[in-house]
Amino acid sequence: SLYATLEEDIDKELATNLKYIQSQYYARADLIKYSLMQPASSELVQKRLQANDKVWLKDALLRWENNLPFIDNLTIVDARKRVVARVFSNLAGDRYELNGIVARAFSKKQPVISTELVPYSFLCREGKIKYCVPPVNREAMMVTVVVPVVSQDGVLLGALIAADILNNDPHLPFKVQEIFGKEVEVAITQRGLRIASSLVDDELLPVTIAPKIIANLEKGLTYRGMAAIGEIVRAS
Repeated sequence: SLYATLEEDIDKELATNLKYIQSQYYARADLIKYSLMQPASSELVQKRLQANDKVWLKDALLRWENNLPFIDNLTIVDARKRVVARVFSNLAGDRYELNGIVARAFSKKQPVISTELVPYSFLCREGKIKYCVPPVNREAMMVTVVVPVVSQDGVLLGALIAADILNNDPHLPFKVQEIFGKEVEVAITQRGLRIASSLVDDELLPVTIAPKIIANLEKGLTYRGMAAIGEIVRAS
């Protein structure tokens, strides 16, 4: 029927749009990864890390951050996950703990990209002052990149860690509107709250997701059907 054909065309278009959005979601993470792989492989950086040269490494982080102005976190740790230097804070010597992502990168000796929910207290410790407010148990969502620093003879020396906070980040919504205009709307949610959106209003409205959609997503499956974004039900 005509209705079935139209519905099939809409599904195909949404699937194509989603693939583009997924590629944009990880585009900056890939940029971070490849930008940090070069210094991570530098013998000079490796020697300074082995020497625990906090001053030199802090200066190096500041230089690298200039090439990645959108990042919200840039830290270097040693092989025991102790912080040697942070770009946005002078705090050092504590262990860097983030849901096992550093341990995974250490185990593989390969870069790891992961989306994590992190407490405000973690971001405050990384030097993000605006998150040093109560309640400290509130969370933000960020895409995190860990690039191991491995010596020429294969010895793990530590890692470079960078992250991009997604909450209220205009980058992905802007890229969506740049390509699709207002015909396609995309929202990133965190525990039922819309934290980034291509919708025209600025207010972050709670988003209720139906249990059947959550069940699909928890299984790693794609959901196709009607879904509410804010107060409007849309084909998704």
